[in-house]
Amino acid sequence: MSKYIIRTVHIVEVPDDAWFNSVDIFDDPDYFINMFESFSYCDSVEEKEEK
Repeated sequence: MSKYIIRTVHIVEVPDDAWFNSVDIFDDPDYFINMFESFSYCDSVEEKEEK
């Protein structure tokens, strides 16, 4: 079975009056992706090397 590393970029649009900042997003990115994602795309895919 092959293993891959997939890097995805998520663009989120957080309302200005929501009082969140980049530290909040870094601490819980899944919350912000689920609530505010407006666009995402695959940035890269690479096969993971077995060690």
